[in-house]
Amino acid sequence: LSAMLPKLQRYANWGWYSQWNQDSVLHLLLVHPEGLRTPQSSRFFVEFGFRPLESKLGPDSNSQYLERLGWQGVRFDVDHEVPSRGLWQQRITAENV
Repeated sequence: LSAMLPKLQRYANWGWYSQWNQDSVLHLLLVHPEGLRTPQSSRFFVEFGFRPLESKLGPDSNSQYLERLGWQGVRFDVDHEVPSRGLWQQRITAENV
């Protein structure tokens, strides 16, 4: 992972769906051929904290990029729920994990 730091510093500077370019970091770590090489069977995400735009996935979603690449997953948010999109209203705490 420490070998990835120069690449992250150089290339992790774009963002299509995330607030602060997290999707470029996810791309370099999980998707890019020189990343960690996530096996197809392990391509599952869990996102905590999500702000849907008009109850649609999109801006400010760290997982939206991965979903567009064929990943599957689940999202949790304290205020929003869209079960058809894998978004569940739930306050996640140390006690309920």
